Amino acid sequence: MIRDATAIDIAYVVEHLRDDDRIELFGLMPSDDGDELVRLALAWNGRRWVCASDDAPHMPVAVGGVSSPRAGVWVAWAFGTDQFARHAREITEHCRGVVEQLEASGAVHRLEAVSWAGHTSAHRWLRRHLGFVQEATLRRYGRTGEDYIIFTRSPAGAPQQEG
Repeated sequence: MIRDATAIDIAYVVEHLRDDDRIELFGLMPSDDGDELVRLALAWNGRRWVCASDDAPHMPVAVGGVSSPRAGVWVAWAFGTDQFARHAREITEHCRGVVEQLEASGAVHRLEAVSWAGHTSAHRWLRRHLGFVQEATLRRYGRTGEDYIIFTRSPAGAPQQEG
């Protein structure tokens, strides 16, 4: 079941993050403060969603969304618990729908996602299931010098090259 995310949903997922998501997210923050991550996720403009199991709607498995830091550019983000894989099909279908709706609106000429270089399952998901391409490696981008990778997706018909 996917619905709009609340602060409680985001806080639950942050408290129960899968390991690679924890490394990825906190590597981009000034500290490992989960409360700060919740506040940040709530502050992003755009859309936020949560996926929860039908049999346990009070236990979210993933949250995500899209936000726009400037005109025409949108950032896609998602993170989850160890139950993410169990709900991957539903999450993927929802994300595809959000991306396609955003592109159809004409409000986007670039959609991007940044991922810790070691989070290979996220990279596969972005490429294979959501149509992103790897644009560049961001060397020493993380808080303690971790490399990150930026993935992009442009609306149908827009030129895009794999990096």
